[in-house]
Amino acid sequence: MRTKAVFLPVMVVSLLATLALAQPQTRQGDLVARLEAALEKCDWKVRTGAAPTGIMLLHQAKMRRILADLKAGQTVEMKDLEEVMKGHSS
Repeated sequence: MRTKAVFLPVMVVSLLATLALAQPQTRQGDLVARLEAALEKCDWKVRTGAAPTGIMLLHQAKMRRILADLKAGQTVEMKDLEEVMKGHSS
């Protein structure tokens, strides 16, 4: 009986910890997917000449840096992410 009294709280705590750790990775995966899609649109604009090349290349460099940071599991400031995503439709 004592084993059940110890086992149940341990399982609840481990389940909650697992859910808490899984949440940021899901959000990070969504951000990576959105950035990759936006980067593909920028690549298209550069290839077709639909946007000023110099400005788009600088923009792409920022996006690639943030994308690399996210893929490496590093933290990215929201203001940087919002700045780089400004002007992209979802």
